[in-house]
Amino acid sequence: MSRLSQILFGLISLVFMLTPGGAIFAHGELFYEINPDRYFTKPYNIGTSLSAVYLLFEPQNDHLSSFDFWFDNGGDAGNINFLVRNDAGTLLSSRTINIGHIPVTSGGVRTHVDLTSQISVINTKIYSVEIRSQLPNLQIYYANRVEIVGYQAQAISPYLIGVVKIGSAEQVFTFKYALYEVSDTTAPVIYATSTVNLSPTNTKI
Repeated sequence: MSRLSQILFGLISLVFMLTPGGAIFAHGELFYEINPDRYFTKPYNIGTSLSAVYLLFEPQNDHLSSFDFWFDNGGDAGNINFLVRNDAGTLLSSRTINIGHIPVTSGGVRTHVDLTSQISVINTKIYSVEIRSQLPNLQIYYANRVEIVGYQAQAISPYLIGVVKIGSAEQVFTFKYALYEVSDTTAPVIYATSTVNLSPTNTKI
């Protein structure tokens, strides 16, 4: 490879690793994502919200190590706090990141948040991520759940898609978000199943 090719390859790699505002592309294995086209999304201002802002979700997995949300920040750099709780309200993990100036961008900019350590979750339970910030220009992007699923889609739990809660009121929309795990060393657990022995070597689930 020529010196010029090496330089171009390095620049291309850097573009894929970094996004505006210092957001870094995700670490770990992506196992769930809600990322509709930007034309279906709208911004919600976190910094000026008078009520606590949450994403409620069923993880459909047994581990959680990190997540993405889509932000822009037309003002100065500052902090965002993320608090992960289980369905009993117990704090499982928290993380604070610094977000730089990100020009207002249709659909937002993907921003990755690594938890301090991977946590165990139960796939059928509802978990929450509370998002706190005092940045007056910080916006997070959301989409209407009906537009994501479609009017004719089979009815499913809204928490499989994600539900935004503002204060005590659940909304009809969800944030754009993605969930990751770093490693999974335990066998998967399958819930609500029954088995029928067909033969000494075959079982029907």
